[in-house]
Amino acid sequence: MARSHVVGLAIAPPSGFPNRAQNCIPWIISITFPSVHVAVERPLISRARRMADSRRLVVLVSDHALFRDGVSAILRDHGFTVHDGNASSRNRADVVVIDLDHSREDTVALIRRVRRQHEQARIVVIGGALRLAAAQAEAIDAEVETPRVDGDALIAAMTKRAPRLSAEATRARRLWAEVTPRQREVLAWLAGGLDNSAIAAELGVGLRAVKAHVSSLLALFACDSRTQLAMYAQRAGIRARGA
Repeated sequence: MARSHVVGLAIAPPSGFPNRAQNCIPWIISITFPSVHVAVERPLISRARRMADSRRLVVLVSDHALFRDGVSAILRDHGFTVHDGNASSRNRADVVVIDLDHSREDTVALIRRVRRQHEQARIVVIGGALRLAAAQAEAIDAEVETPRVDGDALIAAMTKRAPRLSAEATRARRLWAEVTPRQREVLAWLAGGLDNSAIAAELGVGLRAVKAHVSSLLALFACDSRTQLAMYAQRAGIRARGA
């Protein structure tokens, strides 16, 4: 069963709707797979603000069409120029927005790939508390936490005013700060279904070392089994190896 996501996005109302109401009428869109809730609204924006932001090129990286369209609409409504990060582009971005929750790529690998492609850009990531925490060691400039992404939080992140994270995200960050690069590798192989002996062979380390890493990770994340730990790793955006 697919994990449910709830996402709030601010986008422009349908064309043809009376102009006098376009700045205040909310619209709701729902789809069933994956479960996404989109709150649609159009904020009032000054002409000066639009002109100031219009000089900035944003590359949006997302594997979810509805999410991508909604975030693009927010940014365009604030005067940004938005390009699809999934398509090849030689344009140098001022800001790159990465959707972590719907990515089919490993979280860390995705951020590093984007950073190589856009070395000078501001990197803004959107994701749940767990994915943000697992990515905290990477070169990220701002974070926007789901399940609700509103226009104010997104634009704040774009303009270097970092939105406040929830208590859950703060706690998850403390836990993931203790995970070593080697333990992250162990998690990836464990998520792929490998036992301790196979993981030791893949990493070229002793079986005792792998057992110690797994035990530490089980205790750190309060998981009762390897299966639960593997599911936790996948929720954090760690791509399974050897699957």
